[in-house]
Amino acid sequence: MKAATLALLLAAAPAFCAPPDGLRDLTGGQYALHVSGMLCWACARALEAELSGLKGVSAASADFDRGVVVVSVRPGATVTAARVRHALRRAESLANLGARYEVTEIDYRIVPIIPGIPDGLPPPKNKARR
Repeated sequence: MKAATLALLLAAAPAFCAPPDGLRDLTGGQYALHVSGMLCWACARALEAELSGLKGVSAASADFDRGVVVVSVRPGATVTAARVRHALRRAESLANLGARYEVTEIDYRIVPIIPGIPDGLPPPKNKARR
């Protein structure tokens, strides 16, 4: 009986465990992906190019200063975490700077998040506001 219970728990474990990087599937809406590893504007442009090319993504816009990429997913579409990870790896190759991009946080956006700030994003963490 103990073996059967253990087998059942092990089989169900992946459903209860979050991915190690916290990245999840993105359904229709707008998301702010906080991305570590951006070294310069070339990195930001590479991320924009790769993420905007994903099926179901209507737009992607990167902000190097904030370390954020805003991704708009079409209503009814789903962009899987695996496809986003693959796009990050392709962007690393495209930028060709030896960078390693990782999504550290995801915010679902209701525009504007903060009234009076044009893009609705909060000020960058650990950086002084200009």
